[in-house]
Amino acid sequence: MDEKKPTGRKKLWVWIGAVSVLLVTAGLVVGVVYVVKHPSETVSPARPAASDLLYLFDRPAEPIFSLRGINRDVAFDVPHAYLPERYRQREAEVREQVRRAAKRVVMVPEIEMPAERFADINTRLPFRSAFTRSAPPFLALVIRFWHFFDESSSVEDLLARAVWARLHFNPEMILDALMLYMLRSPLQSVRDLRIPELPEYIPELYVNDEFFAKAREEMHMVPPNNRAPVAVARNVGKDDESVLWYFREDPHFHVFHWKWHVYYPAGTDDDQYVDLPRRGELFVHLHRQFTARYNAERFTNGLPAVLPMDVHKPLPKGYFPKMVHLHGSKGTVGRQDNATLLPLKTFVDNHDKWIKGYERVLDQGYVVLKNGTQKRLVDIEGLDIISNLLEGNTVVSPDYNFYGNVHNDLHANLPRAADPIAVHNEPLTVTSFITTVAKDPAFFNIHQLMDDLYEKYKKKYTLPYDIAKDLTPLPGVTLHSVAVRTANAAAANELSTYYQQSDLDVSLGLDYTPAGRQYARFTHLQHRPFHYELRVTNNESRPRRVFVRLALLMVQDEKGAPLDLDFRRRFSLLLDVYDAVLAPGDNTLRRQSTQSALTIDNDAIYAEGRDAGAVRRGNVCRCGWPQGLLLPRGSAAGTPYQLLAMVTDYEQDKAPTSGSSETCDDGWLMCGVIGSAHYPDVRAMGFPLDRPFPAGVASLEDLLTPNMALADVRVTFENRTEPPTAVLQGDRSTSWMPTV
Repeated sequence: MDEKKPTGRKKLWVWIGAVSVLLVTAGLVVGVVYVVKHPSETVSPARPAASDLLYLFDRPAEPIFSLRGINRDVAFDVPHAYLPERYRQREAEVREQVRRAAKRVVMVPEIEMPAERFADINTRLPFRSAFTRSAPPFLALVIRFWHFFDESSSVEDLLARAVWARLHFNPEMILDALMLYMLRSPLQSVRDLRIPELPEYIPELYVNDEFFAKAREEMHMVPPNNRAPVAVARNVGKDDESVLWYFREDPHFHVFHWKWHVYYPAGTDDDQYVDLPRRGELFVHLHRQFTARYNAERFTNGLPAVLPMDVHKPLPKGYFPKMVHLHGSKGTVGRQDNATLLPLKTFVDNHDKWIKGYERVLDQGYVVLKNGTQKRLVDIEGLDIISNLLEGNTVVSPDYNFYGNVHNDLHANLPRAADPIAVHNEPLTVTSFITTVAKDPAFFNIHQLMDDLYEKYKKKYTLPYDIAKDLTPLPGVTLHSVAVRTANAAAANELSTYYQQSDLDVSLGLDYTPAGRQYARFTHLQHRPFHYELRVTNNESRPRRVFVRLALLMVQDEKGAPLDLDFRRRFSLLLDVYDAVLAPGDNTLRRQSTQSALTIDNDAIYAEGRDAGAVRRGNVCRCGWPQGLLLPRGSAAGTPYQLLAMVTDYEQDKAPTSGSSETCDDGWLMCGVIGSAHYPDVRAMGFPLDRPFPAGVASLEDLLTPNMALADVRVTFENRTEPPTAVLQGDRSTSWMPTV
């Protein structure tokens, strides 16, 4: 019987199917053309340059001898002795394929590698396991490889060591060690390299799991110049916590938190990088600001203040991150509501023991050091000690083995709540990684508990400020008023926020994909640019240099009821501290919001075309709060806050300088000055709101002195999303900074 010819609607579907096949085939051909271009002759290997180290950050899950770079046209000529056994049998085939496709081949020197020295590594951290520097055993491995890289005598020697290590050991751990070495390297050509930021080469930490299928489809089917950015989906469910996605999922919040712990490791590192002045106080200050800002976002979304963690009670809120670990090809485990840590009996018993030990320290007023001597707790110096004690820092704790590690052990065991006795052998959760831990609401429960412990110390061992003596150290100077003015706004003291989209090139983190860039489109909080305006009179005949201190205080809770004054003080939002010169007579001081000493210029992280000195400084100075999160989101009706301004004597409050040309002060309010032995402000961090108010202060107005001023301000959220703005030089990203 003859086959029937398709008619009518069937003809249409046959035609559509044929066209679809042709389009898919054409797309695949285009993709292949962009992946590999075969020159007629192979390229001779070239001597390595310092910049070739950056190719090690490309596509961490691929072997290092695969084609590197945005255009997939650079290859490493890897010595036979470096290859893992599984690749040696196919060496000639792989080498020829890669060499023929490369426009540049980098010759990797062959030196004798100390395989026996690192024979235990893959047992401690398997090649495809998840890595986190927040686990002390893994951080210890990082430090071992940092020392290994630090033994390099030249760039060529360093490249050989890094390539060998990258082939044989967990790539994420090796890249962490290489990044650490590059920050501390004695080789200037290495320090002059722009180190990629984590979202560029490990994007799975910052995007949802479904992103990767869409991104790979786009890269395989569409030529590079025509690819569309792939949107990162918001992690929003039916639970009330998910309304805070814009805060907990902000990529630069997590990059900042990770970077802070790179600069201030929890021990397991050389003392010179851990035992830093005021490190413990800075730890308290940083995490109090995290908790304060989280509470501000909760109130504006109708949620109550965060509660401290109680290890004896179920964790009320679950969390499902919707993430995937690409290198290990594993999903990231979620946690149901009301999960419990009680099956972890050793952890719970230790936690209780260490808390009781801390309470004994508060009662007796001293700690006992490892050598048996007593050290008394006095004011802020004592806070520095008890912070290191509670964190469980293996280097600077008074006695780690005796006092334990309350903070670090909470973080180490929280990931186990989803499967506490390891029935299902699923260890991965976002709280396993310092890079993502703050996505989980339980992170803030932990730090509310920690802040409660710090506050117990402050109430007992820090004296309230004497208003006349401590808060008015600047005779002859009067601060009349403070105001904020938003660009293009008619009225003063009106601030506005909205959502902004920004595109980031994540192609170097997308393994086994074609050449060319692929952008992820993030949605994050943003605010209209504004400036502070202070009217100040200097009654002296000479100029006076002052510190200007600015903080935002919450006014009402989630129900619109007035907040307790002590809560407002304790969880005030630090905005800026800067120095200014007052001329004799009346002065108007103006300061742009983008100049804040709290934040960093996120665009400077990704923009290219800067000189070597700027790049080197940029690598070191990437620590700071994201500019987009400078303000709390506010509400559609407008959320009221109070802005507190204070001027103090710069000469009295300034810290000594280290004199180092490598130091930076970007984001110093939370990060300190990286590379310096001194925090720029000798006052207690958070001054004058760092401790309980003196008796008789029932309102902020009662606290005011001639060098202080208050303003009522309102933050209004414009519920809209603006598209990406200008592409930064180098095409890595669009702008993340506020625009008019």
